[in-house]
Amino acid sequence: MLPDATYYSRPELADIKTAYQHYIEQVLTLVGWPETGGARAPRKSLPSKTEVAGASTPLEVLLDPVRSYNRITLRALQALAPGFAWAAYFPRRRLSRRQGT
Repeated sequence: MLPDATYYSRPELADIKTAYQHYIEQVLTLVGWPETGGARAPRKSLPSKTEVAGASTPLEVLLDPVRSYNRITLRALQALAPGFAWAAYFPRRRLSRRQGT
């Protein structure tokens, strides 16, 4: 799990982020990544992680079982994703309707 968005914006972690980018560059160099791509990759890696963290569910919500458990009926699930074969999915995973969704 990636840290939440606040982690990436904390100024006191600037040195750690710089060290991380340097580390990624070293690893890519060791595995023979092309020099032009290897030098750019660390600069792209951290912003992409920051973007994903910003779009992700906040950590306090993920850790709260009341806020993160979203029980749904099979009928409602089929309405949300009608193109997926839910009726076949659950039996193949040995999940019964009694176990809930």
